[in-house]
Amino acid sequence: MINTPLEFPTGWKLKIYATGQVQPGLIFPSVFGVKAQVIGDGLGDNCFIGSDAAPVIMQPRIQWALPWFFDMTPMLNTKVYDDVFAIPWATGCAPTVNLLIGAANATSNHMDINWAIRHKTF
Repeated sequence: MINTPLEFPTGWKLKIYATGQVQPGLIFPSVFGVKAQVIGDGLGDNCFIGSDAAPVIMQPRIQWALPWFFDMTPMLNTKVYDDVFAIPWATGCAPTVNLLIGAANATSNHMDINWAIRHKTF
């Protein structure tokens, strides 16, 4: 699960989970899959966008990268984005969730992520 929940104007929140589908890249994954649980009043526990079998596929690209120290550990602070990923219809939810997220498989969505990348030493 990714630590920061996202919040909708309705008060609903998203918890993002990695699906385990990752293609390694040179510095960070070139492709990875996620699913999102939509949490809110009247939605139940099984309201998800994407799934383990059919995740939302992200293909991050570097916007910028800077050398950085996190807790005295040298790392690379990066901002990555993807602006062409598709979002499937939500499943296990009230119909209003799909009205809010819009048409399934639209490819004009946008995601920004800040990653701290460090070299693993053995």
